[in-house]
Amino acid sequence: MPGRLEELLAMVATASRGFEARELSTDRLFPSPVNARKEVGDITELRDSIREQGILEPLVVRPGEAGKYEVIIGSRRLACAKELDMSVVPVVIQRISDSDAIVRSLVENLHRGDLSLEERVIAYRRLHRFDPERFGSTKGLSRAIGRSHQKIVEDFQAYEAMQRLRPSGVEVSGGLPPQSARRQSRSAIPERHATLLEQAIASVRSRVPADRLDSLYEELARMIAPLEQERARRLLDFFKMYPDKPLEEIESMALATIERAISIPADTARQIEELASSTGERRDWSEVITELVRTSNGEQEPSDEQQAQAPVAPPSGGVTNIVSRPSTPAAETPRQDDETPTVQYELFGTPEEVTGEKLVNKTIWNLEHAQIQADFYTVGFSGKEIPELVRILRAAGVTNLVDVRHSRLTPYKPEYNNGVLEAALNADGIEYNHRPDLGVPSELPAHARTYGSKEDVWSWYDDVVVPKIDQEGPAEFVNSLGETVAFMDADADPTESHRHRIALALERGELRGYDL
Repeated sequence: MPGRLEELLAMVATASRGFEARELSTDRLFPSPVNARKEVGDITELRDSIREQGILEPLVVRPGEAGKYEVIIGSRRLACAKELDMSVVPVVIQRISDSDAIVRSLVENLHRGDLSLEERVIAYRRLHRFDPERFGSTKGLSRAIGRSHQKIVEDFQAYEAMQRLRPSGVEVSGGLPPQSARRQSRSAIPERHATLLEQAIASVRSRVPADRLDSLYEELARMIAPLEQERARRLLDFFKMYPDKPLEEIESMALATIERAISIPADTARQIEELASSTGERRDWSEVITELVRTSNGEQEPSDEQQAQAPVAPPSGGVTNIVSRPSTPAAETPRQDDETPTVQYELFGTPEEVTGEKLVNKTIWNLEHAQIQADFYTVGFSGKEIPELVRILRAAGVTNLVDVRHSRLTPYKPEYNNGVLEAALNADGIEYNHRPDLGVPSELPAHARTYGSKEDVWSWYDDVVVPKIDQEGPAEFVNSLGETVAFMDADADPTESHRHRIALALERGELRGYDL
């Protein structure tokens, strides 16, 4: 009797904990229909390990019908056990709901990286059906399964692209290296490419005829299939700016820009581009460069127009990405002592008068005396030395500076290119955070000047970047960045800057902003 009493006490104790550990025969176990994972995949290595060492980690099960048990976690181990003719396996019995069972299965397999895109999204949707109040939003899913909100959103976007591409025979798959035969044959794209593709199509959907969307999906997917992720992103960025242009022209523009940025200084690249387009009929770069080489060797006399547009000799050492700026930076422009100093806009290269320390003093005076109340701030560092910027931020009570430049390399204020700013901010108790995803790739304004206008850049920004803010919610977005936040880019005039687009988006959410 004492042994039976101890057994009963143990059963009561395990029941109070919500689980029971024991061994069950394999013929009483079956994979749960709510499992996120549907296929066990290749179990060869796992089977060999279990043959040598046994099952080291118990399966997680819940009671089913007719004395059987559903396997929530461990379907692969169960498959191995049955192949090895094991009669019993260790289990932990838990009495949990369908939605909790899906969550457990999702979390386990996500951490292992075992789930396909389709399995993840189907599991998300099941959770939504089981408990709309708890899992009706991507944020609710994120809290429940420990996967970031952004990754869940991207899973849905990639899945949408997958569904669109299936009829055309283009596959969306995880783990496809660039040299994969399927990618090189343009019959498959990685999940990340699919996410970028759906984001691009979504941003221009209102500007593209509905009957053109399916063919666009396929054409763009095959175009980006063999490209590395950054190249695919750049090509799709150009598509978002110029959805009305032929895709072949967009591909040529985007990929040519990449090659030029790798090998040719910015000023030279821009001037060669101007020469290539100067005759009205666009020529290939190789023709222009060959012509310039012959001219420099005295083989022919250049025209007056060519002389005026001939590129400057490239600077020695280093490679410069193409950015929108004049051939002679403002810092190098000779000026008389009585001239007003100028700086250049980071995006469009427009000269601007600045007043240096007087402007800084005016800003600080207003902050200290005008009782300015703001939910967030924006600031441009043009015309400000780092100590002056820090003074302004401190006067505004800023605790977190968010650098929204796509790249921290700027030709106008080299001191803002390295860790000097971050160190100065940290010394004054201000956190620094670089968010390139809120920036503008340098190629876009450069091409907007040639093919369109700055409004094309703002349209791209509102279609591609601002939805990230809207999706999270303006207040939640700002709160996630710190206590008192300032968004920083280069330009002094906020209306010429993409930080202004952030401010407008936040103000639509009834937040108050102030530009420092």
